[in-house]
Parts: sequence; C-alpha cells; structure tokens
Amino acid sequence: MVDSRLVKVRVDFDFTQLEKEPSAMRVLFYPIQEDGTTGVPYIFDVTGSGGYANVPEGDFKVLAYNVDTENILEVDDTYFDLFRLTTACTDVEVEIDEPSNSRESSFARSIFGTKLPRSSEEGSFKLYDEPEYTCRCYTALFHVDPTISVVTDIYGNTEKVAEAKDQLIMTAETAVCTLKFDVKGIQGLPRANYVRATLSGISASYQMGDGRCSDEEGMVAFECQIDKDNEIVHGKVHVWGFKPFGKADSRQFLNIYIWATGGNFYFTNEITDELTEAIKEAENRKEISIEIITDLDITQGVVGNSGFDPSVSDWEEINTNISM
Repeated sequence: MVDSRLVKVRVDFDFTQLEKEPSAMRVLFYPIQEDGTTGVPYIFDVTGSGGYANVPEGDFKVLAYNVDTENILEVDDTYFDLFRLTTACTDVEVEIDEPSNSRESSFARSIFGTKLPRSSEEGSFKLYDEPEYTCRCYTALFHVDPTISVVTDIYGNTEKVAEAKDQLIMTAETAVCTLKFDVKGIQGLPRANYVRATLSGISASYQMGDGRCSDEEGMVAFECQIDKDNEIVHGKVHVWGFKPFGKADSRQFLNIYIWATGGNFYFTNEITDELTEAIKEAENRKEISIEIITDLDITQGVVGNSGFDPSVSDWEEINTNISM
C-alpha cells in the first residue's frame, strides 16, 4: 500500500440480470499484494442501493453477494481462492430394521420427520438446506486512487477527506441454479394430501472466487405444489449446481413422495441425461425445466396408513418416464 489512510469508495450495483433486486449486499475487498496473492479482505455491508466502503489505497479483487437471506453460510471467506457459500447439512441415511417384504426398499432416509425409502442405485448423500436465492458480483481489479476533498459540517468545521477518484459499479449474476418440473398423469391426484421431493447428486456449495459450483456432492429436499384442478404436481428447487463441478460421471436422482388418502407412493427418476440435455439446450443454463409423465394411479389405495409418518414398507414404488 502507498498510504495507510483509508479512502472512501462509493459502491453501486447493476441488478438488471437478476430476477429480483436484493435489499442488502456484503462487499469484500481483497488487497492484491506485490507477489500477486490476496490478503485478508476488508468487509462491508451496504444496502442494495449501494453504499460506501473505507479501504486503503491500492489494488483489490472485489467480491459481493446478497445477505438478505437466512440460511446461507460463509466458509473460508478470509481466503479469496477458498471462499465458498453453502448451507447447513445433516446426515439422513438410516438402516432398515423392519422385516423385509416385496415392496420394501432396504435403503432409507430420515427426512420430513419420517423414514423415506430410496433406490439402491442412488447412493448415500448428506442433506443440505435448499439455498435461498443468491447473487454474486466480481471485479477482478479495482484501483483505489484517492483525491482529497474538504468537507464542511453544519457547524462550519472543515475536514480533509480522502475519496476514491472512481466509483465501483458491480454487475450481479445469479449464483444459484433453478430446476422446475411438472409431474403429469397421476390418476386420482385430488386424493393427495402432501407431495415432497428430494434431488440428489447436485453440488453442495458455491466457489465465490471462481464463480462456479463446487465438486462437493449433496442432496436437497423440498415441498411440491398440488394443482388438483389440472392434475399436475409442480416442483421448483434452488441448488448451487445441477452437477458437481468436474464430476462428469455423477448421477442425479429426483424422488417424488406422495402422502394420499388410502396409501403412500413414491417414484425414483434418474434425471442425469435429462439434465445434461436441458443444460445444453437452455438459453439460460441457470434455469431449466423438465416434464415427468407417469401413469400412477392413487385411486385404488395400497398398503399403508396414508399418514405423514408411515414406515418404509408402507410405500409403493412406481416406475415413470420423463419427457422434455
């Protein structure tokens, strides 16, 4: 640094690429040292309308993201190359101690307050909270060059203030990916009381410095909306990445669970190929949609208590097809 004085820098944001404008932002100024590495950041919270930061003169890498969320966790924000965002995670894989029968899965997870079956092909994952909508801003090089201004207060007192010659305007981009899907063809959907889903094999965190999802694998669980008039189940979920970074052989599974009058149903869909194709074809690769067609009939009733806490053997597995 040329001078140890703090310089007042105006920071503003361009949110035109986002679906909604954040109300609060966190800005991290990482000083660029003589050897090209970055030092410990200067951190400031400002409103979505912008604000001021006070940093020494010099060169900086600058990151920013919205902090009007409740479940986003910072990891290693001291280090530019390691800094990532994630959510809380839980071990949910459980052993089955029930007597086996023809319908029972030998694999289960403790989710939504009960044990839910899963396919043996799916594998084990930690359950992460679904990330709330998050954006990222990045400026690779911002030079803080001060100019001295004389400020007079209401009492006539004057003070010299170091202000940056240039304003910092940061463009925001979405950091989360959004999967939307519709499940069609369920006969007797008005009998459904609750529909829940899990999506596994997705990225569990986001690398802020690189602006990409990480190679950590995880799973999220979420609620679905029941459109009984049109007999469609709507699903929408945010994830850090549809596929973990650098893991081309990773597989993604979408499980749908239905608590209905007369019984409980679930079906497992491996959507790896569908995601790959949708990402290639989508204009916005951060948001994709798929359609799931099933001939599931929930009008007849099956073994099960139709309650919200059935045992694993109280679920009937159904096979489905996916169309784009």
